Amino acid sequence: MQVDAAGLLGPEALHPFADWADAVVPAQAGIYTIWTLADRAFIYVGIAGDGSERPGRPRGLKRRLGQHAKGDRSGDRFCIYVQDRFVLPLLTPADVAAIAARRLSLDALVRAHVRQNLGFRAVPMDLAQARAVELQLKRGAWQFGAPLLNPGSLPD
Repeated sequence: MQVDAAGLLGPEALHPFADWADAVVPAQAGIYTIWTLADRAFIYVGIAGDGSERPGRPRGLKRRLGQHAKGDRSGDRFCIYVQDRFVLPLLTPADVAAIAARRLSLDALVRAHVRQNLGFRAVPMDLAQARAVELQLKRGAWQFGAPLLNPGSLPD
């Protein structure tokens, strides 16, 4: 089944992560895209399962996007990408020293960046279909090109 990804997942009507507490996000399986708020750049595409692949551990869109909104890097590849691409280049030597001394939290900096600068779109759909659409989007098979943080192939 072909999906009009541009209409469903494009940068129009983004939900800012700053409004996460008020966001209405479906709990079922689906696909999501993440964009910069300032220039509407496509930076990430991901999928979330419905928990059937891990009984007792729901993995729907609400849980996955909530994990991204927290900014915790542990177990969250998206937050690590945000750290590497957007947060680390802004750190001063004093910031690095404060992080090393545990006076400043790198997770808090990632969370602040996500909440201040990024928004998302999410569409519930069958997990198999979501995987197929995700692959197409990672390959850049739509008008917005491939995502900045997780394109179809990354250099080693």
